[in-house]
Amino acid sequence: MKYSKAAYITLFCVLISLAGCDNKASSPAFFKKESSSSLKEIRGLGYLGEKKGLYAASSNGIHKYKDSTWFSPAKNKNNYISFQAAAGGFYASGYSEGNKKKPLGVVKSADEGRKLKVVPSTDKQTFPHLAAGLNNRILYMLSQKEGGILYTKDEGKTWTKSKLTGLTSNQLGGMAVHPDQGNSFALYAKEGIFLSSDFGDSFTLFPTTGPVTSMIFGKDSIIYSELLEDEPALFVLDLKTRRKSELSVPSRALNNPVLYLAVNPQNNKEIAAATYKNEIFVSKNSGQTWDKITTAKKKEK
Repeated sequence: MKYSKAAYITLFCVLISLAGCDNKASSPAFFKKESSSSLKEIRGLGYLGEKKGLYAASSNGIHKYKDSTWFSPAKNKNNYISFQAAAGGFYASGYSEGNKKKPLGVVKSADEGRKLKVVPSTDKQTFPHLAAGLNNRILYMLSQKEGGILYTKDEGKTWTKSKLTGLTSNQLGGMAVHPDQGNSFALYAKEGIFLSSDFGDSFTLFPTTGPVTSMIFGKDSIIYSELLEDEPALFVLDLKTRRKSELSVPSRALNNPVLYLAVNPQNNKEIAAATYKNEIFVSKNSGQTWDKITTAKKKEK
């Protein structure tokens, strides 16, 4: 009995199906193993959950750190200027790969950056300040076009402008939103942290000694960094008592503030911090000690 070539291939695939035989060529990997020196100009930090690892947005794409190894993207090496981990993926903004003058708008990805979907009403713009709820669908952005802060509860289908009553600072450092409560929103600046419980319509100030350079919400607290006479400091603020306690800092180098913070949603004792000099540190014990996971430093101009 004679068999066609296709029949042999089919039989062969059945016999070794556990090995993953497929007539189609396998698609190339999106991430490739690389040294941390490939990270350029870190612009954001976040854990995407489900043990996917730590992600860093930079001027050359989204990079991934998992099992003590760095991975860089094979495509979509966009020049990101903002990044926020969110439910099921991340939000980001910046400029398109290969065209530094083409804005991305705000994009969302549910597959580590392989595919990017533009959030409605944000195209042809860039947004350096974003805040997204990790376990809800809330997204805040600072819009220069609209002259204020807007938020959406339905992934961009409708937008509402915050009233910003009580916001007295004109030097915004950044923003953050509670992982579960989308109405709990904060702006940080040189005066301290402006806290809101009504989607940014009104604020109360938690004053700090130095300018706040980064912050992130926990369930009942805020971790934030500030500069004290050019030396970085790291604190935890209890949202109920409004009392703060000091943590150790990743780096005590002068003029090297922490610019981005992230907390692992699977293990809230794990904190990541990125500094001005392009260094990333991770603590596995709630900020008592830190390990440096990058080798590259920012080139001083």
